[in-house]
Amino acid sequence: LAMSHVVSSCMGSVGMAAQQIVLAIFEALCPVADSLSLTAQSFVPALHHQADASVEGASVMAKTTKNFLKASAIFGAAMVGVVGCIPFMSGAFTTDAFVAAQVNSVVPLLAGVFAMHGAIMASEGVLLGRRDLNFLGSMYGIYFALVPALMLRLKRACHVGGKAIQVQSVWQIFLGYQVSRTLLWVGRSWWLTKRSKSIASSKN
Repeated sequence: LAMSHVVSSCMGSVGMAAQQIVLAIFEALCPVADSLSLTAQSFVPALHHQADASVEGASVMAKTTKNFLKASAIFGAAMVGVVGCIPFMSGAFTTDAFVAAQVNSVVPLLAGVFAMHGAIMASEGVLLGRRDLNFLGSMYGIYFALVPALMLRLKRACHVGGKAIQVQSVWQIFLGYQVSRTLLWVGRSWWLTKRSKSIASSKN
């Protein structure tokens, strides 16, 4: 919502049209990696109960987490490949050269977003499967306040400082959001894996 608000408040018709195209592509590709989260949520709960009980259970949990992250790399590569084709398909989205140019300018950022999206969804599914809800709830609470605040700073820079805002500006913030989630989610998943091994070892 904050992204759409900034775009509608600070950009002209060209920028708004480009944002609609980029957002449509983003929403079309997101479900590809979202399936990793749903799959992890189906498999991980049963393993989670065994992870702290025995070394073998902890090892299975670690292997499962690793396999989901491997799968996420494949999904990420596939989505980046699709994003890389956008400049060659711009004519299918718009006949306006200026709109196409702005859409193409976002391609590197969108590629970065989707390069990490698979890992985010896979690790989030693992965390949900392991019932690490306090961590996820706390982090999303922070993001709920932080990301809109950063987006609204662009609006302030546009209206108060007279700074020109492009479509890339909002997607740069979103890319930073993806980077932070990747580091935190994947790091948290591996930390839980190591903790399970430590707990299981102490019991045996």
